[in-house]
Amino acid sequence: MARFTRYFARRSAAAVALGLTGFVLSAPLLFPRQRPEGTAGSGAGLGKVSKAGELQQGLKVTKTASAIALPTMPDHAQVQKTVTGTGGRMEDHLKGAKTAVAVPAGGPVQPPVDPARSAAPPPKSAGPQRRHAVAAAVAVPAGTSYLHLVVRVTDDGKAEVVRATEVAGGLVGHDEPTGHFLYEAARGDKTEVVQAIPDPFEHRSFPAQGGPLAGEGHHVTRAKAAEIVIKVPNASLATAAGLHLRLYKLKPGGRPLEKVDVETLTALKRTKSLDMHFELAPAVLAPQISRVGRKLEVLALPQGLPK
Repeated sequence: MARFTRYFARRSAAAVALGLTGFVLSAPLLFPRQRPEGTAGSGAGLGKVSKAGELQQGLKVTKTASAIALPTMPDHAQVQKTVTGTGGRMEDHLKGAKTAVAVPAGGPVQPPVDPARSAAPPPKSAGPQRRHAVAAAVAVPAGTSYLHLVVRVTDDGKAEVVRATEVAGGLVGHDEPTGHFLYEAARGDKTEVVQAIPDPFEHRSFPAQGGPLAGEGHHVTRAKAAEIVIKVPNASLATAAGLHLRLYKLKPGGRPLEKVDVETLTALKRTKSLDMHFELAPAVLAPQISRVGRKLEVLALPQGLPK
C-alpha cells in the first residue's frame, strides 16, 4: 500500500509541473501585452501609425543630390526675333516676302529638254517597264496601224482566223519569255514580229465542289481547242495579203530563254529547238482575214458635249 501511495504522488507532481510549464509558455498568447495607443512594433515610440483619414504632420523633406532641371519655354518675342530676324509678327513678314529669286549669272539652270534624246532606246540594263514606256512614247507616223488577229487553234495543228481588226496607231510589244509557245508573223523571209505566249491548251481552275474531283486541289486540264491573239505591227487589212503566220512550241530540255526576239527565233530554228504547231500560208491566211476583217471604229462625241 505504501509503495502504491509513493508512485501515485510522483505521478501527480509530474503532471502539476507539466501543467505549469504549459501555462507559462502560452501566457503571451492568452494575455497579450497592451501597447500604448498610436505606437507600432514591439516597443513604444518606434513609429506612428496613422488613422484612417488622418494627415501626417511634421514630415521631413529629404533633398536629393541629382535634381533634374525642367526646361523653360522661351519668350514669345525672342522666338519671333529668331525666326524673322527682326522681330514682329510672322504675318507681316509673309506679306512683304519676295515671290521670285533672281538666279545669278552662271548659276544652276535646268538645260532644255532634247526630244530626240528622250525618245532614244533605253539601255539594256533598263527593266521591261522602262523599255515599254519609252517604246510607247516614240512618235508614230500618221497612218500607222496594226492588225489584231484572233486565231482558233486545235491540239492537232489546225488553225483559222475568227476575228481580224485593223487598229490605228503603233504597236508596243515585249520580249519577255512568258510561255513555251512562240508565234511568228512574217512577210516572205522577213519576220515582222515574234512573241512568246503561255500554253493555250492548258486550263486551270479551283478545286471542284462536287463529283469525283471534289477537294483535289488546283485542277489542270487540257483543252482540245483554244483561241490565241496575234498582233502584227505595221499592217492593215489592205496589206494583209503577204502575211505568213506560224505557231511554234519549244522542245523540252533546252536552256531557259532570257528574251524572245527575232535573233532568238533565228537561233532556235538553227538549233532545231522548235516544233511547228501550225502554219497559215499567205494563200490561206489572206482570204480568212478578208472574210472577217474590220476596222476599229472610234466614235466621235456628239456636238455640244464637253470633250
